[in-house]
Amino acid sequence: MLLSLAHSRKALPESLPNPPVGCVLADADEIIAQGYTQALGQYHTEADALAFHSFLVLLFTSREK
Repeated sequence: MLLSLAHSRKALPESLPNPPVGCVLADADEIIAQGYTQALGQYHTEADALAFHSFLVLLFTSREK
C-alpha cells in the first residue's frame, strides 16, 4: 500500500483534474507491475500498470527466442 501511495505522487501535477492514484500489481510476494494516473486523456492507473506489465512480458519473452 505504501508503494502505491508513493507512485501516486508521481502523477502530480500532470494527472489533474483527475486524482493522483498509484497502483501496484503483485503475484504472491513479488511486484510484477506498477503505475500511476497519467495526464488527462492518457492511461488511468490500472491501465498504466497493465501496459507496463505487458511491455515486460514482451521484452523478456522475446529474449528467450
